[in-house]
Amino acid sequence: MTHSITRRQFLKASGLAAVGTCAAGLLSSCGGSSSAGSSAASGTASAGGSSYTILYDSQPSTLNYLTTASDLEMQVGANCVDTLVEYDNKGVMKEGLATNWDWDVDTLTWTFHLRDENWVDCNGEVVAPVTAQDFVDALKYVLTPDYASSNVDLVTSYIAGADDYYNYYVYLANANGGIVDDDGTTYTVDASGVVTVAGPDGTTTYAPVDFEDVGVHAVDEHTLTYTLTYDFPGFLSLLCYLPYEPAYGPLLEEVGDQFATSAETTYSCGAYYLAEYESLETWIMKKNPENYDADNVFIETISRIYNAEASVNGPEMIKRGEIDEATIGSDILDSWLADDTTKDMVSMDRPNTNYTYFYMFNFCPLPHNFSNATVDGLDAEYEPENWAKAINSTNFRKAFLYGINNAVTLAVKAPEATRTIS
Repeated sequence: MTHSITRRQFLKASGLAAVGTCAAGLLSSCGGSSSAGSSAASGTASAGGSSYTILYDSQPSTLNYLTTASDLEMQVGANCVDTLVEYDNKGVMKEGLATNWDWDVDTLTWTFHLRDENWVDCNGEVVAPVTAQDFVDALKYVLTPDYASSNVDLVTSYIAGADDYYNYYVYLANANGGIVDDDGTTYTVDASGVVTVAGPDGTTTYAPVDFEDVGVHAVDEHTLTYTLTYDFPGFLSLLCYLPYEPAYGPLLEEVGDQFATSAETTYSCGAYYLAEYESLETWIMKKNPENYDADNVFIETISRIYNAEASVNGPEMIKRGEIDEATIGSDILDSWLADDTTKDMVSMDRPNTNYTYFYMFNFCPLPHNFSNATVDGLDAEYEPENWAKAINSTNFRKAFLYGINNAVTLAVKAPEATRTIS
């Protein structure tokens, strides 16, 4: 369990990371990572100022939000780049860079209308306006195999033409590289760009695919459309995730695989801009005065200082007033609470809203289409017809909702929540 403090500085307690997984069965549970049994304490590093300084002990391998799937490496994308839509603190979807949108079920097309917003560089200087083309260029970058995006399946599964485009360029790269798969599959390309894939199951040819055939288009500077492969009800929520964030097209073209490897190669349109980044040294984000929601950003500067022994040095640096947040282990929590000079620094932290745990009912037993792929039914021993009757019953699903006792769950997961620390 994490703790907050009564002052401006915070010291998160350490705990075991629990990574949610998607398990097979009637009801699957999915989620992000969390901390258990954690605590916090305060110092005076930022007293009187609007800044926030913390340590970090794990060096990100990239800041490229278009290609990463790591929580640590997502922070630039989360803080420095706005999305089309976003969620408020109650989980309600609201406007982001898009002020309104509509869905055409006949053409499977979402249309978004963008607000006026600007890109700024590492000095906070305006570079250019954010346009619909920046979303198109960013998605093309994600779908370029050379950049090895970890999130490409979140695009190819839902955007019309994306899978064909991506696969063609994968096969083309294999052909140009003389790749031969373990099963003996070979790839060749002719003068017209047609790729032939010859494997144990036969030979298939793939004609060149133009990016214009991918279902993302800039109608004009402020109008963006996405055409889907099928009517996927969760598409809007995908737009809050990294591969659907915009990037300044001319910068992508200029720097290629060096995009977001430094403050100079990263442009921002979010609440903050990346002002400084030195590997194994420091990582500084500053408030972006150009952001449409700047009036609701109250911390001017967020500074991260690299320290390989952050978990050990953090508590002492809090005492000396050098940082505003660190991690305190359960091995010293009791001593901090017992010491008159530190006890007031420790209290329960605010809930971590960086991730969501959820339950997802498994509708797979009967054949149906999902992500444009056919899923075979279960064996007869699982009684797929009865399974389908149960899963399609609203009352059956509600039984799970009302059967979860949050109070009991929290009493086990966070027993310290039952006591008050002032």
